[in-house]
Amino acid sequence: MTLIDSHVHFWNPARLDYPWLDSVPDIKKPFLIHDYNQATSGYEVIKLVFVQSECEPEQALDELDFVMEQAAIDRRIAGIVAYAPLEQGEEVINYLNILKANPLVRGVRRLTENQTNPCTAAPFIEAARLLPRFGLTLDVSIRPYQMEETFALIERCPETQFILDHLGKPNIGHGQFYAFQKHIGRMAQFPNVVAKVSGLVTEADWEYWTKDEIQPYVDYALERFGADRLLFGSDWPVVLVAATFDRWLDTLQQLVTHCSESERESLFYRTAERVYQLAG
Repeated sequence: MTLIDSHVHFWNPARLDYPWLDSVPDIKKPFLIHDYNQATSGYEVIKLVFVQSECEPEQALDELDFVMEQAAIDRRIAGIVAYAPLEQGEEVINYLNILKANPLVRGVRRLTENQTNPCTAAPFIEAARLLPRFGLTLDVSIRPYQMEETFALIERCPETQFILDHLGKPNIGHGQFYAFQKHIGRMAQFPNVVAKVSGLVTEADWEYWTKDEIQPYVDYALERFGADRLLFGSDWPVVLVAATFDRWLDTLQQLVTHCSESERESLFYRTAERVYQLAG
């Protein structure tokens, strides 16, 4: 099966600082393109998208250089979602100009989970509204309690293309499916939002999660968004705390066997190709 992996991270803690890795020591080590290739051998991953990996903000442009080095090794790295300090409002324009000069940058992300969410502040909204001018998308990685603020942001930015990472990180481990239904049902009403089917197993019990636990979340996302607004992502190497690349992909493939061939093509590569402008 042809795949575009819409959510991949690379890092080298010896080169850049990633404070959050202290809480997950099993993955506090270098993960580079050759490691990804080993993990995905046997699969037809034709392209992949690097997503900023939350190094220290002042190192974000150094991270961009680091990823370009990885892309020089493997041309399948076809897109980059870079860090951008959107809380700066219109002052972020110079930063966005730097990003736009990079041929692989397709979007930005300002991670707000686990912190006070700045997304309803006027400067953040102003910056988010600027992104279409630069041809950039906005990945949002949030937790369920931040959904209402995110709805308010999206309502104020109708021209901006939003990508919801990890289906909004539902609390699968505690079975909070009703909250997920409410949030995803409303999120799917915004025509400028697509969502990544990624990062789900790390929201379940890392050791004991099952396919049956994940099933209703994938089913409901398909029902409300449709496959043409969903993107497959591995979330490698973060996924490794709960599953291998193989196990996550095999699980998802089993969960969508009822979908048509066209729907599976959309989920596994066509939506990512369209949203991140990866054709060619």
